[in-house]
Amino acid sequence: MLVTGQGGASVGRIGRRLPQRGSIVFDDPAIDRSNGSAQIPLARANISSCTGRLADDLTKDKPVIETVVQIGDAACRACTP
Repeated sequence: MLVTGQGGASVGRIGRRLPQRGSIVFDDPAIDRSNGSAQIPLARANISSCTGRLADDLTKDKPVIETVVQIGDAACRACTP
């Protein structure tokens, strides 16, 4: 699910309207390692999200994007090569 906020800000000389914020959310994300034909679970989570927004002190020549990453109810197995 990709969500973008309302409104926008004019950045750069092009003057395009950009969304002020955006989020991407993963439900039940999983990372597996392949070992030949077998897949070994490495990491699991209930939910993972990344949100970014244009900072309040945005300037045309130096745009700033603030980001937040949240991972809920996660577990990671120890792995060695």
